[in-house]
Amino acid sequence: MGQKPEQARQDEQSLPSYKAMQEMEQRFRATFEQAAVGMAHVAPSGHFLAVNQKLCDIVGYTHAELFMRTFQDITYPPDLEEDIAYVNQILAGECATYTMEKRYIRRDGSLVWVNLTVSLVRHEDGAPHYFISVIEDISQRKHLEETLYQQNQLLQQMVNNAPDIIARFDRNLRHLSINLAATRATGRPTSEFLGRTNREVGMPITQVDAWDAALQAVFATGENGTIEFCFPAADGRLRWYQSRLAAERDQAGEIVSVLSVARDVTALRQAHEELQYSEARLRRLLDSNIIGVAFAEGTRIIEANDAYLQMIGYSREDIQARRIDWVAMTPPEYAPLDERALRELLTRGASTPYEKEYFHKDGNRVPILIGAAMVQEHPIQWACFVMDLSEQKRITDQLSRAVQAFQTLADHVPDMITRHDARTLRYLYANPAVTYTTGISPDAFPGKTPRELGMAEEECQFFEQQLKQVAQTGIPLTVEYNFTHHDQLRHYQSRMIPEYDREQKLNSILVITYDITELKEQESRKDAFISMAGHELRSPLTAIKGNLQLASRQVDKLVADGQETQVQTTLQEVQQRLGRTLRQVAVQQRLINDLLDVSRITSDKLKLSIETYDLRALVQDSVEDQRASTPNREIQLELQTSEPVMVQADKDRIGQVICNYLTNAIKYSSNEQAVTVGLALADQQARVWVQDHGPGLSAHAQQQVWKRFYQEPGILVQNRSGVGLGIGLYICQSIIAHHHGLVGVESTPGHGSTFWFTLPLN
Repeated sequence: MGQKPEQARQDEQSLPSYKAMQEMEQRFRATFEQAAVGMAHVAPSGHFLAVNQKLCDIVGYTHAELFMRTFQDITYPPDLEEDIAYVNQILAGECATYTMEKRYIRRDGSLVWVNLTVSLVRHEDGAPHYFISVIEDISQRKHLEETLYQQNQLLQQMVNNAPDIIARFDRNLRHLSINLAATRATGRPTSEFLGRTNREVGMPITQVDAWDAALQAVFATGENGTIEFCFPAADGRLRWYQSRLAAERDQAGEIVSVLSVARDVTALRQAHEELQYSEARLRRLLDSNIIGVAFAEGTRIIEANDAYLQMIGYSREDIQARRIDWVAMTPPEYAPLDERALRELLTRGASTPYEKEYFHKDGNRVPILIGAAMVQEHPIQWACFVMDLSEQKRITDQLSRAVQAFQTLADHVPDMITRHDARTLRYLYANPAVTYTTGISPDAFPGKTPRELGMAEEECQFFEQQLKQVAQTGIPLTVEYNFTHHDQLRHYQSRMIPEYDREQKLNSILVITYDITELKEQESRKDAFISMAGHELRSPLTAIKGNLQLASRQVDKLVADGQETQVQTTLQEVQQRLGRTLRQVAVQQRLINDLLDVSRITSDKLKLSIETYDLRALVQDSVEDQRASTPNREIQLELQTSEPVMVQADKDRIGQVICNYLTNAIKYSSNEQAVTVGLALADQQARVWVQDHGPGLSAHAQQQVWKRFYQEPGILVQNRSGVGLGIGLYICQSIIAHHHGLVGVESTPGHGSTFWFTLPLN
């Protein structure tokens, strides 16, 4: 039967609406299925109602597998609580949408980082219907963030180990930060600078005004500045520095601080070298949840969302006036890529996402990732899905520069540099210097162990043991060892440094190895010379001392016999001269004995006569002997116990240590200041300490005083002879180490020092 005229007219009127709905449905499906990001419809219970292929690719599940799961099932448990909290806020009407970074558990058990944006669709009565979720795979960005963090840590290590003093000042001209070079230069810890102005840290008053003016000029103009200034060094002498000042700005372009890089130019003050130093400050990575969506017909953009318009700098009025031409926005070099994408659109209805650039309305280029899907053929229309890659490109460029800088350094140093996985100890990297020592190309190292590279078993076991120690303790380690190389015994020193990721998890170990063969040979020749010189000098000095002692006793006898007054006076003068000579001989003999002790220690021939004795009595006897030899000095004794303190040790050698501590305390403090000797017990250890009120030691000097031949510059001897070789404390440390004890010093410049050692109780 034919339709009635009225019914036919109604059908004809509804036909355009039906076609429009079909077009909208096609656009939606194209948008949903061909999006460059994962998209899903999720029930309020968490079950997936609809998912696109991109989401399946991200999590590794098929559509059917996802429909059988909830978002809770595939969410990494530590991230689930925050996600559920956001869901509850949307359901309660407290917010319309939320965005968060979270981790999904892929089908293979691995984790994938995503940026999740969620909004809620409600029924007409306001009841929750389903959630719309947009999921962006950000694993690559997270990896870049982690790599940048490690590079930033490397940069911080480089700053702290740089020879220049690097500081930052706020608008009140106070120190915000300062590197360890300041401590090495001034002997003062960095904590004494932080939060203080140059005036407050003791800069000469004539320099402070110039400094303040220079910093204020940079804050006012934003232009770089240069200033020369002087500052007291650790020895009290003024050192001259040249500092470059540069403004540091926040993201809004406001000057927030001034960076100062100061180099010691004391010897080159008249030479005006232009210093160039730049510090790349890593800016915070912006969380980007914006996906640009646009529809194109021919070369014109006919519809777009706000994200797309913001990305290219155009407005909705530009769309309505059809002024946005995607071909005109594309740099010419990307035309071949666009042509290939158009061919894919025509042949299979979608194009593979690819990277290109747009010209922003202001003329700048915007790097993007773009994919497209066909919407209709006549006239041809397609949907574009665009992601702004500006931040990722910036990170990649910075990372490339940082990696290139490290690679250039590692490729040209003569020292061997390797990096090892903290768990498997396999090589992650090796620089070209390894080839000279091992004969193996650096390209062969990554992924291998020393044993797999064919190295000697002895070397493999040694390195595995040291690397395991660093991996277990997380503490840097320095080791020295010998290996045969080209039929020649070589000496090496390796510095093993643990490396951590952003979550402070140890993930690798950096090893820097130095060939110290020449240094060891020089030390060996020096030790041989010291031993020979000590023995050669000791024999005639012993004979001289014996003859002087014999002459002294004979003069003593003549004085005692009571000769005539003039003869008596002459004999007394001779007696005094002999006494002074004997004391000088004793000093020389002590120096020679110290040299011989050094020779014995370095050749591992130091002999000990171990016996059980009362350490308390030995400390008392040592103090009494010192009081007798220096009656003009006050020596206080503090003993924690009145009971005997029994130890097993070489009594003479321990007495030698106490005597050395006491002699140094008296030598470097004035007569008006008392020296205190103490003995305390704790944790099955006896602790002996000697305290003076002399000039004290800097933090750097406290580490160096135990080394052979070290003498702190600028420290003046206030009592007794200043003769010394800088080996007394080295000998003390070696003696105590042979007794399984420890030595140390606690000191503050200007407030004296306390030297101590410990011995195990019997």
